[in-house]
Amino acid sequence: MSMETDFIGEGRYQFYHKSGKLIFYIENAGSNGFIYRVKYPCGCKLVGGRLEAKQNLMIDHFNPQLHGEGYSHTAKGTYEIYIYNDDGSCSSVKLFAQSIEE
Repeated sequence: MSMETDFIGEGRYQFYHKSGKLIFYIENAGSNGFIYRVKYPCGCKLVGGRLEAKQNLMIDHFNPQLHGEGYSHTAKGTYEIYIYNDDGSCSSVKLFAQSIEE
C-alpha cells in the first residue's frame, strides 16, 4: 500500500500482510494534528499515538509474528489503520506499508 489522501474528521484504511517482515510509515501531511491506531488482523493494537503537522512514524523491518498465534491472535491478514482528529476538520495523511520476504 502506498497512498496520500485527505480525510474529514476520520479515515479508515487497510492493507494485507501475508508473511515476512513489515515496513510501515505514516506521515501527517496536513497542518493539524491527528491520532492514529494500527490494529492487527485479530483486532489487537499494534501501535498508536498522535502525530502533529509534518511529523511521521516509521516502523522498519518489524516482525508481526512476535504478536503470536492462538487465542484468535494472528499476524496474517488485513490490518486496519484508523486516523482521526479532534475537531472534525480536513487532514492529510501519507501511508505506506510493505511486506518484505526474508
